[in-house]
Amino acid sequence: MNEIVLYQESAGITILPNVADVSELISYNKSLAPKDAQKVVKAYENGLYDMAAEYIWSRTINTLKKNILNFGEDFVAEMLDRPDSMSVEDITDYEIITLSSDLGFINKTAKIEFLQFSEIIQHYMSNDEPDESFPVTKLIDIVRSCVKYVLGYEKVEYEMSFSDFREKLKSEYITEDHELYNQLLPAPYFYKRTVFKTLMNLAKITPDSAQREIILNNLVTILAEIWQALSSEEKWVVGRAYAQCLNEGDNRLLVALKSVLLKVRGFDFVPENLRSNSYITAAKKLLTAHQGINNFYNEPGKAKYLSQMGSSIPAPAFGSCMTSVLACKLGNRYGISWDAQKYLDAILKTVSKDRWTYYLDNVLPNDDIVLYKLTENAMAERWIEIVAEYNLHRLDAELKKDVKDILQFSTQNNIRQLKVLANRMLN
Repeated sequence: MNEIVLYQESAGITILPNVADVSELISYNKSLAPKDAQKVVKAYENGLYDMAAEYIWSRTINTLKKNILNFGEDFVAEMLDRPDSMSVEDITDYEIITLSSDLGFINKTAKIEFLQFSEIIQHYMSNDEPDESFPVTKLIDIVRSCVKYVLGYEKVEYEMSFSDFREKLKSEYITEDHELYNQLLPAPYFYKRTVFKTLMNLAKITPDSAQREIILNNLVTILAEIWQALSSEEKWVVGRAYAQCLNEGDNRLLVALKSVLLKVRGFDFVPENLRSNSYITAAKKLLTAHQGINNFYNEPGKAKYLSQMGSSIPAPAFGSCMTSVLACKLGNRYGISWDAQKYLDAILKTVSKDRWTYYLDNVLPNDDIVLYKLTENAMAERWIEIVAEYNLHRLDAELKKDVKDILQFSTQNNIRQLKVLANRMLN
């Protein structure tokens, strides 16, 4: 797997002592400049815990962001499905953390801790008069994790194999006896997704040339092979691209995508029109508002816009819209945006039983955003309310075992087992 393994997952430094003193913990830092580290210590000693937390957190996130951008903006844009009009410089803390985990810069434990810290810091930053001062215990936890998983390293040493891997897709015909082809077959889902997104991006941006012929040939060969491993949402990406080619006249890509869809019998994923793109963009804007600062204030406008776009969400956009709507319905550990609820409820009331079945069986098992929220008590309780309100436990359909268990634990109000299962599915 040397060609497509991007980085070996980091479990953090092991020499960090189990102490509750910020000054001692920060002494194990190898990434921050001495003056920056001293700023954290000074803020801590002066009782400015929120300032100390915000300072070390921003440095940690910026370090992770720099690490993932070392793979190139094109790669990051591919992984995050960034619209053409948005810069990868605008990526949220959530996206930085999840992609850092996917790439192995931090492990699953660090990912969960960092997502929690992000919510905590955003809560205090977006509240001019918080109910309580920033707890010193939370500051200590943040400093310990930031040093352990990120700042305790002088620099990140990783295989910059993506550039070579991407170059092979552009310059070599990938046949069944090619090394990359055989490495890809047993590879984890993330790597198949990486190949898929890279090929789709290269096929779109590369001008007609001998190089594009190679890319399109590899697109047909590889996509047909990994099709079954892709999620339904990624299959819709292929279908939408095919529809766009019909409208825009990109005949070379059209022929390649048609060949793939014929091989895998995938024309069910071709939308009748491109209305779905508008829904996907609106859903991403809602999710970005939810994951950003002042989310309780910013969500209502985005939710209202999405709810007013129409009474039926196009099938290719349905998964993206449900992820965004459910993320806002579940909220975070500090609550929900109350002003957004009426718009979110209006959207959910239009979802039929068949579409709920599709989301639960085809989207939820890969929906890291919603699954992560089910690992927290408050959000798991809100999920249980959604299951009850929309009678999801009474869906007359064959569902995957994990999905059945999620619904069963929800109807039993068994939050502990629900959290355990969500954690297992995340991993």
